[in-house]
Amino acid sequence: METINAELMLADLQTVEKAITRYEKEVRGKKIDPSVLEAAKAAKDALERGILLSTSGLDLEPIRELGLLTVKPVIFVFNVDESVLTDDARKAELAALVAPAQAIFLDAKIESELKDLDPEDAAELLASTGQDESGLDQLARIGFDTLGLQTYLTAGPKEARAWTIPKGSKAPQAAGVIHTDFEKGFIKAEIVSFDDLVETGSVQEARAKGKARLEGKDYVMQDGDVVEFRGGARVEFTAGVRRVVARKAMYICSNPDCLRVTGFSTKKGKPRAIAQAAHILPASEKGPRQTDKVTLSDGSEVKRGDEENAVWLCLPCHYRVDADWEMYPSELLLNWKREHEHRASALVGLDLEQSLLKLAEVRVGHDWAREMLAWLDAHRFMYFDDAREQPEYVWKAVDALRVKLVDMRSRVFDMDSDFGRALSGIETAVQEFIITLNDVRVDTIQVTWGDPDFATFSEALTRMRSRILKAVNVIMERENYAFRNIPVAWLEDSGDVVEFRFNN
Repeated sequence: METINAELMLADLQTVEKAITRYEKEVRGKKIDPSVLEAAKAAKDALERGILLSTSGLDLEPIRELGLLTVKPVIFVFNVDESVLTDDARKAELAALVAPAQAIFLDAKIESELKDLDPEDAAELLASTGQDESGLDQLARIGFDTLGLQTYLTAGPKEARAWTIPKGSKAPQAAGVIHTDFEKGFIKAEIVSFDDLVETGSVQEARAKGKARLEGKDYVMQDGDVVEFRGGARVEFTAGVRRVVARKAMYICSNPDCLRVTGFSTKKGKPRAIAQAAHILPASEKGPRQTDKVTLSDGSEVKRGDEENAVWLCLPCHYRVDADWEMYPSELLLNWKREHEHRASALVGLDLEQSLLKLAEVRVGHDWAREMLAWLDAHRFMYFDDAREQPEYVWKAVDALRVKLVDMRSRVFDMDSDFGRALSGIETAVQEFIITLNDVRVDTIQVTWGDPDFATFSEALTRMRSRILKAVNVIMERENYAFRNIPVAWLEDSGDVVEFRFNN
């Protein structure tokens, strides 16, 4: 341990000495406060005397930028065998060597076995070594504690999330971790402890049994709190910016999975909105109407309060985006904005019925695409390599595919969409397959390489299958869809070869 500490202190000493030279020049030029130089010199003195900075008692906040190693909290993890795990005296002896740092004892072999066991068997294995918690769980718990962190939870009908905050954080600061607007507009926080939530089964039941409570701005968050924040009105873009963004979106929510019509006309013919202009890049602490420049994910530079930094969303989508910036990053919101404005421009000149049909196709197009992909993946002619699949059965499956394509085509309004082009590609592949076998009686083909009709059939099937996979590749990537039966390698190689195995 002494060797490790000595190496760390030497590294920090080099860093501090270089920094002192720089700080002296900056103090003379009045670029930094003299307290920064004083802190660096005090750190240098402690290190030269062999004192770890973490135990020196010095105020090192002024030189935090240096990232000194011996300031950082330390955890020691001992990988030991089972004999040490069950020997409290030996563990105490090892822990004393690294005190005051925390020590964790684990057996890597046992940890590897635990991950493959169900909870009951895992608990039994831990008990046999005198433990009630795995080493990895200890590492996560002690690591959080050493870093001065804790978590609180938010729970909704679709998901539950854990948010990391420093210990001692008050409710408004905790809300700001989700979004800065939540901190600025904070009014109250409804709190249910995790244990009470587990006991009652739901937030609603916790409320009914008096386990939920409202806390104000001075409430210090506790580890495991389940929270619903209640805030005031948001600071929004200017009315002019909102009008521009709404008109470009044709008062339609830009979320492609929603596309809700958000506006309607008053008696005077003026549009009214039931939506908001959401920030692509979050508002600054002083609100979104700032003139500072920000860089969007495509590299373009805009002012924070400009319409280029705003995307039109209905209120439900707006709330979801505000509540989860990890699920809805700025790159995604910018894509929504650009794609939707292009989509909206294509509606110009269409009547209401045509516009609604086109929007409906975009909204449900994801479901149609996944339905088509699932259909292909479920039919053996797309992936089989077994002689039990007779050519006549393949022919029947292709007929079923033709019926499926007719059904899908009847739903699609825009054949220039990704899904429309995919359907056209599948149809072309099927037509070529049928034309190739026009002079072949499929029901008389012998499943043997000695039959020329079988060779023709096999080659035609290979081409059709390859071209179908090419046609659907775009919608597969868009939907992040993974086939269960069709081999992944076939998607990467357009020259697929079908191998038929058979008995003579």
